[in-house]
Amino acid sequence: MEWPFVARSAEIDLAIDAVENSSFSGVIFTGEAGVGKSALARQVGERLGGRGMQTHFVLGTQTSQDVPLGAFAGIVRIPNALDPIGLLAAAHDALGDAHDRLLVVDDAHLLDPLSAIVVHQLAVRGSATLIVTMRSGVEVPDAITALWKDQYLRRIDVGALSRGETDRLIVEVLGGPVAGTLVDQLHELSSGNPLLLRSLLDTAMNDGLLTDDTGWWRLTQLPRLGVDIEQLLEARVRGLPPMEREVLEIVSAAEVLDWNVLRAMCDAAAIGDAERHGVIDVINDSQRVRVQADHPVLADVVRRHCGVARLRQINTTLAQNFRALIDSQDDGPARDPRLLIEYARLMMNSDTPPDAGLVTDAAETAMTMSSLVLAEQLARYAYGNGGGLRAAIALADALAWQGRSQEAEELLATFDPRDEITLVRWGCLRATNLFFGCGQRAMAEEVLGVVRSRVTMTALRSYALAVEASIAYFAGELDTAAAASSAVIADPHAMPMAVLWAAVPAAAVANFRGRSDDVETAAARGAAAARHCASGPQRYAISLTETLSALNQGDIAKAQAIVERQRNQAHGAPHAEAIVAAMAGRVELAAGDPQAASDWLQRALSAMVSTLSGGWVTLVAIWAVQAEVLRGDCGAASRALNTAEVTWGPAVEVFRPLLEVARAYLCAATGRRAAAHDHIDRAADAAARSGMTVGELEALHTGLRFGMAPDVARFKVLAEQLNSPVAMLAAAHAEAIAADDGEGLDRVAGEWESLRMRAHAADTFAAAALAHRRAGARLLALKSSAQAHWLVSSSGLHTPATEINEAPLPLSDREREIALLVADGLSNREIAVRLVLSVRTIEGHLYRVYNKLGINDREQLIRLISNVDPQAPANG
Repeated sequence: MEWPFVARSAEIDLAIDAVENSSFSGVIFTGEAGVGKSALARQVGERLGGRGMQTHFVLGTQTSQDVPLGAFAGIVRIPNALDPIGLLAAAHDALGDAHDRLLVVDDAHLLDPLSAIVVHQLAVRGSATLIVTMRSGVEVPDAITALWKDQYLRRIDVGALSRGETDRLIVEVLGGPVAGTLVDQLHELSSGNPLLLRSLLDTAMNDGLLTDDTGWWRLTQLPRLGVDIEQLLEARVRGLPPMEREVLEIVSAAEVLDWNVLRAMCDAAAIGDAERHGVIDVINDSQRVRVQADHPVLADVVRRHCGVARLRQINTTLAQNFRALIDSQDDGPARDPRLLIEYARLMMNSDTPPDAGLVTDAAETAMTMSSLVLAEQLARYAYGNGGGLRAAIALADALAWQGRSQEAEELLATFDPRDEITLVRWGCLRATNLFFGCGQRAMAEEVLGVVRSRVTMTALRSYALAVEASIAYFAGELDTAAAASSAVIADPHAMPMAVLWAAVPAAAVANFRGRSDDVETAAARGAAAARHCASGPQRYAISLTETLSALNQGDIAKAQAIVERQRNQAHGAPHAEAIVAAMAGRVELAAGDPQAASDWLQRALSAMVSTLSGGWVTLVAIWAVQAEVLRGDCGAASRALNTAEVTWGPAVEVFRPLLEVARAYLCAATGRRAAAHDHIDRAADAAARSGMTVGELEALHTGLRFGMAPDVARFKVLAEQLNSPVAMLAAAHAEAIAADDGEGLDRVAGEWESLRMRAHAADTFAAAALAHRRAGARLLALKSSAQAHWLVSSSGLHTPATEINEAPLPLSDREREIALLVADGLSNREIAVRLVLSVRTIEGHLYRVYNKLGINDREQLIRLISNVDPQAPANG
C-alpha cells in the first residue's frame, strides 16, 4: 500500500520559518529511528525546491563513512586522488556560493568526516540552505553537532506521533473511517513510531486481520504481540513479490545505488512497484538519480535476511556493473577515485575474480585521502590476492601511519626490489619506518645505501637524499641535514615529493639558526612542491616552523595569523587538525596564556597518539610540560614529561635541548633549583653542539629567569648572531641582571610586555622588584612587584621565577579589593555600599593599606594601582 505523508505540520512550519524568517541557514531534524525525519526533510525540501531552489540530496551511509566526501559523490566531482585539503577545495569549487542552493542531508550522523566538514562550512558561510536529519542517541561528528550548538541551524526534535496524528495517518492509508479501538490499539503497539506503525498495518493487512464489514475499519484480532520492529519488517519483506524483493535486496546491499546501475540489473516495472509500495525511495536531484531503501533499519533487516551467499551474489553483479561504469570513463574525464574505491570494496565482498592491481590503486587512493583504516583493508586484500610488492608497500604505509611500525618492517623486509621506481618507494618507506617508527637508524641508513647504489635516475635519487636529510635533522645532525636538503631544493630535476620532504628540515634548521629569510624561502619551495604531490603532514610541519620562526622574532600576531590560516584548511584531516592544535598551543604558551596553551596542547596530544608518529607526540608533550607548570599543575606537568620521556628515542634527538628545558621547568616548579640549573646547562650545551643558536639562547634565558647567574658575553654573542628583537631583549635582560639594575629590568619587562610575552614580562618585573628592594627603593620595588602580580593574576600564570622572586603586594584580599575600587574612582561611601560595610571600616582598611605600602594618601595609592591594572583610571 502507498504510505502518505500526513501530520507534522508544526515541524514543517518551524522549518520553513527558520529558512525564510530567521538568521538560520536551515534546520536539523533529530529523533529516534523511524519517527519520520527523512520524510519530513523531503517534504520541506520539496516545498523549497518548488520555489526555484536548486536541490541536492546528500546521504550518509555505513559504507560511505570511510570514504572521504563519499556522501557527496555525484555532487562534488573529484578528478583524481587528493589529500583532504585538496578534497575540501574541490568541494568548495563545486558548491560555490550559489545562494539558491538547497542541500537535503539525510542521516548526517553517518557522514564521513570531510562530508560533515563541508556541510558545516556551507552553514557557516550561509552559502546554501540546509535541511539535515540526524538520529538521536548515537555518536555524531563534531562538525554536525556544531550546526545547532553554534546556532547555524535551528534544531527541531521530532518525537512520536500523537494519537490524533496516528488516527489521521491510518485513515489516510486505509481510505475510510476507522474505529477508535483500532487507533487506540495501533497507537499503543507502535508507541507513535511511524515506521513501526507502518509495519503493524502491513502485517495486519497481509495476515487478513483488517476488515471494514461495518463501514469502519477495525481489527478482527491484534497483530502478533511481542514482535519487534525488525520481525515486522521481515514479514513485510517476505510479503513482497519476488521481483520487488530482488530490487530491495540489491538496493539494500549497496545502501545507495545509481539509478542507471539498478536499471541495468532489474526490471523497470519491478522498480516502479517497489517504489509505489514504499520499500525504496528514488532520489532525483539536478545531477543524478539514486535509489535507497525506504529506511536504514529496513535495509539492515534485508541484508541480514539475504545471508552471506546471496549478498556475495548481488555484490558480484554490482561489481560487474561498476566495472563497466569505470571503464566507460577511461576515454573521458579522469575517473572519480571514489568509484574506484567503491568497486574495490564490492570486489572484496563478491565472487568477482580479484584484480589486485586495481584494488592496490584504490588503497593508494585511500592513503592519499588520509583514510588509513580503509587503505589498510584494501591493501591487505590486494596483497593477499597476488598484489606483490606494490600492494605490500601500500599496506606497510597504512600500518606505519597507524603506529604499527614493526608490522610494516616485517612485511617490507621480505622483499628485495630491482626496478628503480619500486626500489625507491620501498627503500624510502622502509628507511623512514625503521628510523621514526622502530628507532633503528643504522638499519635505515643501510637501506638507503642500497637505494643509492642501485638507482641511477637523478629525480629518484633526490627522494632518497631528501629522506637522508630528514633523518639527519631528527638525529640532531643539523649540518648534514642542511647540506642534503639544500642539494635537493636546488636540484631542478628533483621530484616534487623530494622537494617537499627536503623543505621540512631546511626550514627547521634555518629556524634553529635564526635565519628567518631562509625559513620563508624553504617554506615557499615546500608549498610549491605540495601543489604537485600528496603533502601529508609535511605541509603542516613547515607551517609549524614558520610559526616558531615568527615567535623567535617576537611577532606573536604573525604566528597567530599562520595558525588561523592553517586551521581554516585543516578540517577533516585528523593529523592536520592535531598539528594545528599544537601550533595554537605553542603560540599561547609564548603569549603567556597557560590555560589556553594547555587546552590546545592536550587536544593535540590526544589526537597525535593515534594519528601521527615521527616525534610529534614527544615535541608536543615537551611543550605541555611548560604549559602545565605555568598553569600551576605540577601533576599534569609530570605526566606530560613522562609521555615525552617514554616516547623519546634516536628519532627525536633534535629535541634534546627542549626536553632538558622541560625537565628544568618541572624541577624549578617543585623547588629543586639546583637540578633545574643542571638541566639548563645540559640544554644549552646540547644546543651549542648542534649549532642550534635559538635553542641555546632559549635555554640560557630560561636559566636567567630561574635565577641562574648570566654569562653576559655569551648572551651578547648569541644576540649578534640572531639579530632578532627577542635575542636583543634577552641580552639586555642578562646585562640588567648582572648589574642588579632594577630600572633597567623594568624597561626590559615593559619591552617583553609590548611583545605580548606576559610570562617573560612577569618574571622580569619580579627580578626588578628584588633589585629595587636591595637598593632600598621600596616604592619602586612595590611597583615592580605589583606589575608582576598583575600579570600573573590576570593571566593565570604560576611561573617558577615569580614564585621564587616576586614579592606580591603585601595586602590581604579585602585590602586589595578596596584598593582596586579606589583606583576605579569610587568614594569611601560608594565602596562601603558596594561591599556592605561601614564607612569607618573602609577608612580603617585604607589606613592599613597606606602603612603597608609606605604611602601617605589616596592619590599615591591611585598612581600605584594604576601601574598594576591598565584599566584603572589615572585619577580619582
